[in-house]
This record gives sequence, C-alpha cells and structure tokens, in this order.
Amino acid sequence: MPNPSATTPVFVLPPRSAHRKKADNEMSRALMTRDHAGLAVQLATREGQAAAWWGRNKSGQNQLAMAIRDENGPAARALIPFSDLMAEDRNGDTALNHAASRGWEEGVGLIARACDPFQRDTRGRTPAIILAIHDCVDFESIIPHWPSSAFLQSDNSGSTALSIALSLGTARAVRALAPLSDRLLAQEDDTMLDIAVRSCSFEHNTVAAAALFAEWAARGEASATAVARLRAAIDGREAQCHELYSTLEAFDLKKDAFTLKAEDGAAGKDNPAQKAIARRI
Repeated sequence: MPNPSATTPVFVLPPRSAHRKKADNEMSRALMTRDHAGLAVQLATREGQAAAWWGRNKSGQNQLAMAIRDENGPAARALIPFSDLMAEDRNGDTALNHAASRGWEEGVGLIARACDPFQRDTRGRTPAIILAIHDCVDFESIIPHWPSSAFLQSDNSGSTALSIALSLGTARAVRALAPLSDRLLAQEDDTMLDIAVRSCSFEHNTVAAAALFAEWAARGEASATAVARLRAAIDGREAQCHELYSTLEAFDLKKDAFTLKAEDGAAGKDNPAQKAIARRI
C-alpha cells in the first residue's frame, strides 16, 4: 500500500501576493456552473489555491462559503483543504454558519470533520458555539469527532454552546450537550438555572429547559430550588409547557417514592402510600 504522505501534496498557505483577480473569476465561474473538473484543475495551481484562500466576493464570502451556500458538496470537499474554515464575511458569518443556517447537515459534517474545534472567529465563537445557534444540527454525529473539552469553551461574552442552546430553546442541542458538561452551573453570574428560568418566557423554549432538568435529575443534581423556580416560571401555563411540567412532576413523584421506600425499608414495612405513588409514576 502506498504511503499517502508520499503521494498527497501538502498544502502550503500561498502568500497574499499570489492572489489574482483572474483566478477568482475563473473559480467563481466553475462554482456557478458546477464545473467540478475545472475546479479541480484550478486547485492544482498556485493561483487557484491563492484564490481559494484569499479570494472574496462582494459580500466578503470566500469560495468555500459560496459553495456551501449553493449546497455544492463536491466543490466544498475540493475547497476545504485549501480554505480558511473560520473566515468571516461582512456579516460575521463563516461557511459553517451558512451550512447550519440552511440545515444542510452534509455541509456541516464536512466542515466539522475538517476544522480545528478550538479555532475562534472574531467574536470568540468556536465551531461548537456556532452550531449551537441552529436547532437543525445533529450534535450526536459531531461529538465523536471532537474532544469533549471543545464543547465547553466560552465565547467573548462568556457564553458556552450549552448556555446558548438553552437560551435559544434548541432542545436537540441541549440534550446532546448537557451530558458533556462537567458542571452545569457553568457561569459565575448567570447560571444555567437562571438561563433556563428566563428562557421559559417563551413556551417553545421550555422543551430545552425540560431536557436540561432531566440531565440534572439523572446526575442527582436536581434541587428543590430548581424545581420551585421552574414551576414558578411556567405558573398558569402548565398545559402549554407540558413537557417541562411533566418532567418536574415525574421528578417529584420519584423523589417522594424514593423517600418513602427508604423510610419503609428501615421499618421493614410495605407502606400503602408508597404503592400509590409508585402506581402514579
């Protein structure tokens, strides 16, 4: 079997001086017409590689972002080795932003597997933080490819991927990220409980709050204070916030059943109240 390192050329970042407008235009045409063979020919040249790295359109997007916005998988695969994966356009969006905002999971996966999960944009956002903004992203498919510490990083404002997902009500992200957190009260002045309570102002966000509370309960970290504050946050809206309400109810029932079982076990008796609670769980 041949040694890949002996047959695959190593990309060396071309100097900005190697960037030519003509190469930009030719690459843009190849992307617009989906001329993948022509794109491959250009990327084999120094000018083409410089266009991939340094080139920008009027919106400040590099060639990779343009391919991602067009959901052009073959072009994205070809461009990724020659692109700055965290380059931002004039709106501060990266190629990963564009893939996630479109719900294009193939594009998200391509960039996630190739990028440095600790690299940051100008706002201090890591790839995990960028992805947490979008509920369409399947974190379960990305988690195996990054170290768990990549999901615990904070941006310039101190927010983590989990706190952002919780505040936005992106429940699928909360379910995936909460088990990775080494401490769920992750911020000094604004705890996860504070964020969860605030997010309950919007009924669709309470599903994410329920997912976080379920993780607390599974760890044995749920407290009477958390239950009381979340109950107060949805007071009068129990029907509309059914998932969170049901999660809190189930926790209370299990806690009561466990307490009764412990008390009965010490007395060696079978308490009828315990049986009644067990039937309700």
